[in-house]
Amino acid sequence: GTMFGMFFFLTQFLQGVLGFSPIATGIAFLPLTLGIIAFTQLVPRLLPRLGTRTPLIVGAALITGGMVWLTRLSPTSTYVADLLGPLLLFGVGAGTSFVALTMASLAGVRAQAVRPDGKLEDDFFIRQADRMVHVLNAPSPAATASISIGRAVADLALKELGRPPLAEAAAPAVFRVGAGA
Repeated sequence: GTMFGMFFFLTQFLQGVLGFSPIATGIAFLPLTLGIIAFTQLVPRLLPRLGTRTPLIVGAALITGGMVWLTRLSPTSTYVADLLGPLLLFGVGAGTSFVALTMASLAGVRAQAVRPDGKLEDDFFIRQADRMVHVLNAPSPAATASISIGRAVADLALKELGRPPLAEAAAPAVFRVGAGA
């Protein structure tokens, strides 16, 4: 909510008090945007070492610092002296906290696929048709990286093709299925 209020009131300030045009006002917000972009690219590389708590605290502190700095605005303020610093600080803080907040809020949440009848299915479900096996899944690394799930799908595909399952066939049979053998 802080960001939306800041955008609204700073837009009014830049246009009404400092006399910026709408285009110049948009350009004036670029340091904030660039700070967000830069730090949303940097923070994911730091999360394995720092965890989510440190970037959340640092990001919130930077956002707060930027907002407190903005309370010093007056009709005699200038962009470079009084707005550029707070916008950069706010952008860096937002970029730092957005990624950490997203990671913290989604940690442990399983992806789920939705069946045609609207029911939820954990990770994926398999639909078979004539000589076809459709694997419908949600983007879940746990589901797509599982060897046992891969083996089950391969066994269903082999069954559809009239071939023995992997337990009975040699391992290279899986590769021959994809090659059209």
